[in-house]
Amino acid sequence: MLHFPDLPARTALKKIFRKQQVRELSEKSGLKLDNSVCTMSAQQFLECFVEMLKVVPDKFHPKKSKSVLSEQRFSFGESVVFACT
Repeated sequence: MLHFPDLPARTALKKIFRKQQVRELSEKSGLKLDNSVCTMSAQQFLECFVEMLKVVPDKFHPKKSKSVLSEQRFSFGESVVFACT
């Protein structure tokens, strides 16, 4: 969704969810589907993400782009820290 922040939320969400799921998610989270993705609150992004984990099979989850997100792991004792560059 963040690759194209000027897209309407409806268009971006339909790449992940079915049409009915988009409607239900919109009603549940108070999301205005005609507004662009960049107007969504952090809470709305979280609700979309959690809903995706619940209803969308893993094979349909968006893929991480190596050029956009590079993950490096640094270990400090027992904890692991993720750094995005």
